[in-house]
Amino acid sequence: MNLSVKNRTLLFVSVVLFIFSVVLLFIIYFQHLQRLNKTEQQYFENTKLLYSKISKKYESFYANKIMDIINTRGIKESLADKNKDKLYEEALEKWNSLRNENFDLTEMHFHMPDGSSFLRMSNPESSGESILKHRGMVQEIHTNKKAVYGFESCRNQLAYRILEPIFFNGKYIGALELSLKSDYILNEMKYYHNLEGALFVEESKSLPKIDKKSRIKIKNYVLEYEPLSHKSIVNNLPANYNFETFLDLKTPDGSSYSIYSFDLKNFHGESISKVLFFKDITKDIEDFKSSMFNFIFLLIVSIIITLLIINFSFNKSIKSLESSHADITRYKNMINENLITSSSDLKGYITDVSDAFCKISGYPRSELIGNPYSIVRHPDISSEFFEKLWESLKYKKTWNGEIKNLNKYGEVYWVHMNIYPKFKDNVLIGYDSIMHDITDKKISEELMITDGLTHIYNRRHFNDIFPRMIQSIKREGGYLSFLILDIDHFKQYNDTYGHQAGDNALIKVAKILEETLHRGDDYCFRLGGEEFGVLYKSANEHDAYLFAQKFRKMIMSLNIKHIHNGPDGVITASFGLVSLKNDEILSDDAMYKMADECLYRAKNEGRNRVVSKTVTLANSQLEQNMF
Repeated sequence: MNLSVKNRTLLFVSVVLFIFSVVLLFIIYFQHLQRLNKTEQQYFENTKLLYSKISKKYESFYANKIMDIINTRGIKESLADKNKDKLYEEALEKWNSLRNENFDLTEMHFHMPDGSSFLRMSNPESSGESILKHRGMVQEIHTNKKAVYGFESCRNQLAYRILEPIFFNGKYIGALELSLKSDYILNEMKYYHNLEGALFVEESKSLPKIDKKSRIKIKNYVLEYEPLSHKSIVNNLPANYNFETFLDLKTPDGSSYSIYSFDLKNFHGESISKVLFFKDITKDIEDFKSSMFNFIFLLIVSIIITLLIINFSFNKSIKSLESSHADITRYKNMINENLITSSSDLKGYITDVSDAFCKISGYPRSELIGNPYSIVRHPDISSEFFEKLWESLKYKKTWNGEIKNLNKYGEVYWVHMNIYPKFKDNVLIGYDSIMHDITDKKISEELMITDGLTHIYNRRHFNDIFPRMIQSIKREGGYLSFLILDIDHFKQYNDTYGHQAGDNALIKVAKILEETLHRGDDYCFRLGGEEFGVLYKSANEHDAYLFAQKFRKMIMSLNIKHIHNGPDGVITASFGLVSLKNDEILSDDAMYKMADECLYRAKNEGRNRVVSKTVTLANSQLEQNMF
């Protein structure tokens, strides 16, 4: 079905608005959901903090109370004398005061070092028996004589206990224990923070007074204490509930709760029971649903109004676009298919390319976009080249020149590139490039400057490059080295092994030279016959000499048999080297002559060696220093 530009535009806008609305709806939904989860998480963190604070408060408070009791006049003396009646009399006032302060306090208990119970303030008559077997905390304090805190279950009675050692005249004489009901923390949370909860105890340690038939059991835990105003919360806990740290629960009456689970730990840090706290989040859930409903309603109304405005307000514009749409599409396709263009961000990562760019590079658009331009960079193009390119863009804002590239299939192609800055609201956001293919031209040029046998540069290119490198060194500073080498006894080699073997030897030597040079501004040339030249930059004369020696050793390492080349028996070469600082260079002819003289010396001194000459400029006279 063919639709007009107007209808296609409206359809496109409708689809875009629909997709946008769905995406926006999901974003808003997940943002609200994250906010709700964050609120629930905050509830949990607050509850966790309150729980921790209350635990530490009781620990610190009753530890201080115990120390106050121990330091009360007569307490230590009575315990040391084992005067139970006197001890009861001395401690009674403190015991009554503590009981009146907190009804969750169930016991004040004095223990003897031998593990026997000396005095229970709640039942003074019950004492004397050894309790070490079923009271691990008592055994712990008698062993280590250090304070012990934590929950402990004893004879189906779970309690929070604080024990402090008692010393008299430097001697350990026993310990004092305060015990609180296990549900004290629930009472605190309810009374001070309006947080309801429930306490579950391992079934084997639960109170026998609980009716087994009516008890609520989850896993191997049973409900011990539940001061809840809504019984349905506990009754509706899932059967497979494993006391996860965080759980959302919805009750049959429609209420929603966040349930937080904490371990009650003994003095060893082992979990012996579970405490649950319940936070009513019904209002938060309802607010979330209401917000989403209002948003969806407003979104639908907005889409309808937007489509009506587009249809009526832009009707003429759409018709006008329809008449020029075909021409624009045609021109765009012509440009896209025939003009090599690309766009990049400020870091050089490709953001768009034309079909012509894809065609010449061999890469599909999906593999180009998001990658740096170096994806098509040829290894011959040095990092310095791109540094200068970016420097030019930074200061001149534009750049044009020739670049050697490598397509996906490893084939070389050349382009002439013009790079222009791209602005948005007067802010530079990237660069646009327009290129045209100059591969054929560069191939022709390459053939003109390349030696047909060895495929390294020829004498013609040497004559062009040498003066240019001298000018570059004079501008930038540093050392320029020229190395000339000649294969030893090459005529005899040709006569012995044949011209084809000679050609192969020349090719191998050229390959060694080419593979050893890694920088873009180092060059090697076949100057004629068996004579080669190398131009390279060096840090100093010594480095240049070591580099030349490397060439010499690598040529020997080819192990090309040559029986007429002295004791070595393999192909070798003689080298003449001249390395000059920028202010010492007179001309390319002068450097060539110096290197040629050194080569002559190398041959006369026995071949297979490097002879170097250092040249300095003083009073316009050329001084020579042979070494």
